[in-house]
Amino acid sequence: MRASQDGAMDQCGKEGAVFVAHRYCVLGDRFAPPHFAGDHRDRRRVVCGAARLGILNEEDLKRVNYLPVFFTAAAVSMGIVLTETKALQAMTSVMFAWMRPLITNMVSVAVVPYWTAFVYHIFLASELSMLATSIPPLMNFAKSSGLPIFAIGLVWAFAAGGKIFVYQSGVMVAGYSFGYFDARDLFRVGLCLTIVESLVLLVLVPFYWPLIGIR
Repeated sequence: MRASQDGAMDQCGKEGAVFVAHRYCVLGDRFAPPHFAGDHRDRRRVVCGAARLGILNEEDLKRVNYLPVFFTAAAVSMGIVLTETKALQAMTSVMFAWMRPLITNMVSVAVVPYWTAFVYHIFLASELSMLATSIPPLMNFAKSSGLPIFAIGLVWAFAAGGKIFVYQSGVMVAGYSFGYFDARDLFRVGLCLTIVESLVLLVLVPFYWPLIGIR
C-alpha cells in the first residue's frame, strides 16, 4: 500500500516536472525579447538537465500527459495569429462600431460591454491576452464617445471571467487534460455562471455603482 502510494506520488512529481519544463519552453517564446525568441537551447537544457539528474527518463516521458502542452501552445498561437494578420484590429473596429449606438444609459453599460467582451473572449486564448489587446482601444472608444470610462472598463474586465471553452484559461486546460471534468460540464457550468454574473452586474451598475461614484 505504502509502495503504491509512493509510486503514485513519484509519477505525479515527474508529470509536474515535465509540465513545468514544457510550459517554460512554450511561454519562453511568447514573452522573450525578439532576438531571443527563436533560441530554444536554454529551454531544451531544462528537460535535458532533468533527465541527467535522474528526475526523468524515456519511460517517464512516454507516460506523461502532453495535452496541457498542446492546449497551451494552441491557445497562445491563436492570439499571435490574430494579432499578426491584423484580424484583431478589424474585429475590434467592428465590435466598437456595433456597441456605440447601443450604449445609452447605465443599464446598457451593464449589458452591452459585458456580452460583447464575452463573445470577444471566445476568439482569444486567455483573459490576459483578451484584456491586453482590448482595453486600450476600449478606453479610446469610451473617451471619444463620451461614455463612462471607468464603468465600461470594469464591466469589460468582469466579462473576462466568463468562460465556456477549455482554451480560455490555463487552469482549465490543466484540469481538463487530467480528466477532472469534460467539455460539456465546462460549457454548462460556465454559461450558467456567466449569466449569473451578468444579472449581478445588471443590479450593481445602474443602482449601486453611482452611489459610490462610479458613473
